[in-house]
Amino acid sequence: MLFMGWPVYVQSAETQTITMGYFDLKPHMYKSQKTGRASGATIAYFEKIAEKMACDVKWVGPLPFGRMMYYLELKKLIDGTPLMSMTDERQSIFHYAENYYYLCKPNLILASDNPLNKIKSVDDLKGLTIGQFDKAANSRFISDNHSLLTFDVVSAGLTLFENQLNKLVAGRIDAIHTLDEYTLLFTAKLMGIDNQIKILFLPEKPWPFYTVFRKTQRGKRLKRMFDAAFVESGYKPEDYHAMIQSEFDHISENFDLNDR
Repeated sequence: MLFMGWPVYVQSAETQTITMGYFDLKPHMYKSQKTGRASGATIAYFEKIAEKMACDVKWVGPLPFGRMMYYLELKKLIDGTPLMSMTDERQSIFHYAENYYYLCKPNLILASDNPLNKIKSVDDLKGLTIGQFDKAANSRFISDNHSLLTFDVVSAGLTLFENQLNKLVAGRIDAIHTLDEYTLLFTAKLMGIDNQIKILFLPEKPWPFYTVFRKTQRGKRLKRMFDAAFVESGYKPEDYHAMIQSEFDHISENFDLNDR
């Protein structure tokens, strides 16, 4: 795999530091319990591109998503964040990288014994209470049918995924909606309940995820550097799935599974 096989990039004496914020979104971004460092597939991906930019990275987080957005928009404490879906509102406040690095599959997580096995239309979801995360982007399918569905919304916090999964397996909600097919499966594995859930994909195209920078002159310059380094790297979005699989394969190296 080309991306994972990069040679070591020798940084110049003019190396600069990029300050990037991240939120807890395992296995993409998280703070390792064992090393105390920012870890995950997205962290590794961004650091490889930053290496090509001849930049060091200072990570700030994990932050609640709302606080990270506040830092990006108003406080000027961070230069950007490595993982963001694209919306019209966000395009007005961020410089998006030219290329996406990950295509996610919008989905619902259900209890494994739920009789629903495929989602063909909104009729399949009527009568269900669907867990959702405050300020998270909705898939096109969910947005188009929002008025026809019932939601249970969880506000931002560091245990929001665990909270919704606990509700799901307890029967207090029927499903959980996310854009990303990995996070809740990974969290459920950490909780020891991965055999109690299943994933059903929604009938729509995958969503691209991008790296973004603040809409300032510095952010514009970092975006240009990032875009050039991305092309030079030869990175392909399919490389990312192998990086995610590595997170699942080495889960015990970053987490104490005896604590669950």
